[in-house]
This record gives sequence, structure tokens and C-alpha cells, in this order.
Amino acid sequence: MKHSTVVHLLHIILIGGFLLFVGIQETKTPVWAFYALLVTGFVVFFYHIYLYYKKGEELATRLFHVLLVAPLLVWVGYKQKEATHEAFRFVVMAAFASAGYHTYAMVRYS
Repeated sequence: MKHSTVVHLLHIILIGGFLLFVGIQETKTPVWAFYALLVTGFVVFFYHIYLYYKKGEELATRLFHVLLVAPLLVWVGYKQKEATHEAFRFVVMAAFASAGYHTYAMVRYS
């Protein structure tokens, strides 16, 4: 299986599913999921900075993850049950964006 296919499936199934779970559960989200969200946010932030400096390509993708995705995940993971309803709505939007875009990209480019 190609690397890009694995990345797409990871975003469609795991990431999209996890974000949808947190966004729908809102304040009923288990504490472990908030910690997972917080850690994932930091990993996304540093990983995409690393990829940009290592490969120097896909600037738009790296900026999207560093400036939008990572801060959202860190913020909701940090605030936990005190995060606003709007923040959880953004998590749901991120879930659909992740699953939707990567479904499209997998079908179109793989």
C-alpha cells in the first residue's frame, strides 16, 4: 500500500472519527480523549514544522496544520469541558474536513 493511501486512510478513519467523537460528545467527552487531543495537537504542530524544514514543500498544507488544526486541538484539549460550544463545532468541522478532503484526494490522486 502506498504511503499516501495510508495517510488518507488514517485521516478518514482514525482522525476524522476521533474528532467527530469529541465534537459530538462535547462536555461528555472522556478526560483521556481531551489529553489525546492535546498531545495530538502538539504532535501535529511539531511534525508539520519538521516536514516543511526537511522537505521544503507543501507549504499550504503545513501552514494549515500549524496555524489552524494544531491550535484548535491544543485549545480544546487544554480547556477540556470548559471549551466553548463553538470550539466543539470547529472540531466537528475539522472532522468532516479531514474525512472529506482525504476521501477526495485518495480517489482523485491514488
